[in-house]
Amino acid sequence: MAADLSEPADPPDRQLLAGGTGDIIARIIGARLSEALGQSVIVENRPGAGGTLGARDVVNATPDGYTLAAAQTPEIAINPYFMKDVGYDPLKDLQPIALGGVVPLALVVPANAPYSTLAEFVTFLRTTDHTVTFASGGVGSSGHFAGELLKLKLNNRLTHVPYKGAGRP
Repeated sequence: MAADLSEPADPPDRQLLAGGTGDIIARIIGARLSEALGQSVIVENRPGAGGTLGARDVVNATPDGYTLAAAQTPEIAINPYFMKDVGYDPLKDLQPIALGGVVPLALVVPANAPYSTLAEFVTFLRTTDHTVTFASGGVGSSGHFAGELLKLKLNNRLTHVPYKGAGRP
């Protein structure tokens, strides 16, 4: 099947789909693309299922070059292997064209916690009889996997508390 990739006489607005931290990066990229192209670039936040819903929408969009994804680790490297059916194969259905940014993962605790360094926190985890909870932007998110890795490394009773996602209000 051939596709007509020529520029339409009245091109539609470019659409960049994102959610969570990707939303912030997408808005920066979208503003720069808008300046470079001389036309609107719409950033639409599509949170849910760890970014999978937005990635699936991009895969299913008309292949006209007007819809892009600001994808992150979960929708590319985690969800397709841990969810039953994400509706796409990231290796076949998505093509990376640029690195938009690197987002670090931070471990934060309440200011009044009895520990203020990672070493003190690890000591606390190893000596407490209580279950300690950790939150993330959702099951399968980078924060979830980081917490589970910490749990495995320390052989501790950490309990995951997933939230609706970094991109949801």
